Amino acid sequence: MALTLLGWGIGQGVTWETLRVLGRASVPLLGIVFNLIGFGALVAVALVRLGVMDGKTAFLASCPGALSQMAGPSP
Repeated sequence: MALTLLGWGIGQGVTWETLRVLGRASVPLLGIVFNLIGFGALVAVALVRLGVMDGKTAFLASCPGALSQMAGPSP
């Protein structure tokens, strides 16, 4: 419930000006996203090759943004 209310509150702050700024910043933002995904993949491969964990666990452990979902209560 708290995550829903938080998302709703953030969504209420989106205006046409916000969308215009995001449009201008889309190329750098996409670069950051792809770099973050690439870095996570490298970390996952390193964890598997070092024998620290199996592939599925390493992939899930290196996915960005999962901490906020793990911190929230389970349904």
